[in-house]
Amino acid sequence: PKTVSRYWHRAFSEGALRGMRYIPMKNLRHTNASLMHEAGVPDVANSMYHGHADLRTDYRHYLSPEGAAVDGAASTLSDYLSSFERESTVPYGWRIVS
Repeated sequence: PKTVSRYWHRAFSEGALRGMRYIPMKNLRHTNASLMHEAGVPDVANSMYHGHADLRTDYRHYLSPEGAAVDGAASTLSDYLSSFERESTVPYGWRIVS
């Protein structure tokens, strides 16, 4: 990793990216994991892609759902629960009280 980081830093100071604001490799890794998460890549696949043996590493350091994802989850649950109001049965014998 140090060699890659050295070349990355050198690209900003002397190479093709000269003049651009330096972005640490760690930030790119975090962005990549977050974008994969937002795109719907399963968390286990995302974790394996980044070489992590434990999914908790990703949840602790990389995967942080954005507002849109949280809102989407709430909307999905709402739609799911609303579907039972239109049907005569609900799962596991639940009863929806209005």
